Amino acid sequence: MLDRRDLLLGTAGLSLDAAMFRPTGVTESAATLRTQLAKAQSDFRTGRYDSLGKRLPGLVDRAVSGDDKRLTADVWTLATEYLIKTDQDDYALLAADRAAAAASESGDRLAVAEAAYCRCMTLRHSGRSRTAYTITVDAASALADEGLRTGSYSK
Repeated sequence: MLDRRDLLLGTAGLSLDAAMFRPTGVTESAATLRTQLAKAQSDFRTGRYDSLGKRLPGLVDRAVSGDDKRLTADVWTLATEYLIKTDQDDYALLAADRAAAAASESGDRLAVAEAAYCRCMTLRHSGRSRTAYTITVDAASALADEGLRTGSYSK
């Protein structure tokens, strides 16, 4: 079933690799994209990977063409999780790097930490546990250096 939004925007039938390598330049408001992202995240959390696989290419395409880098990082983070879950490790590494780049551009330290986590998941999944560990420690140190701590460490 085609999404009406994708038909109207010309992104119907767009594959994830096409969205990653040849975005159309079409975008929507950040509010609309956040709503679409929430639906896609719900698909992931509830294991509706078929639905997510259809929804994600258009979402990636529209997010990378927009100006909200935090939103773009969140979309790449979800794409990384989906690609890991569907054993598309090469694409997952690329999506994780793109999540990290967008998060860095956003300046949002939590987005940076989430992107680092995605990199770690991808690296660990591909057998690079030591590199994943190093990235995890570096990300946690950066957050701690900036004064962001969890409840148990904020004394």
